[in-house]
Amino acid sequence: MRLALTLGYLDVNALLQSISGKQLTEWMAFFELEPFGQEWMQTGMITAMIANVNRDAKKRSEPFQPTDFIPGYRKPPEDPEAVARKIEAYFMTLANHDDPQTPTPTPTPSPSPNPKPGFGEG
Repeated sequence: MRLALTLGYLDVNALLQSISGKQLTEWMAFFELEPFGQEWMQTGMITAMIANVNRDAKKRSEPFQPTDFIPGYRKPPEDPEAVARKIEAYFMTLANHDDPQTPTPTPTPSPSPNPKPGFGEG
């Protein structure tokens, strides 16, 4: 994906159809020597440093992070089971909001026999 974006392709399959296996191997070797695709992280680090030097600690106690300046950056997802429990609790609260007589049940975590969903199935 990174190579496709670096070369201006929005479709990875289009890139793979346009280059040979030898060329792909050469690009992989080049990446090992000269990694590319981290330009936004470098920009974020410099920008965060400048922002933190000029930050008013009274107005913003937490320092800026490089990821604050990376367009489209999304934090890594939480544990899927924790997210599922939060979603369940949220919808239970919504379902019981109209009826104050109904107690809000506390969601219980379900045991997961397989720690990585999707693996080993089928």
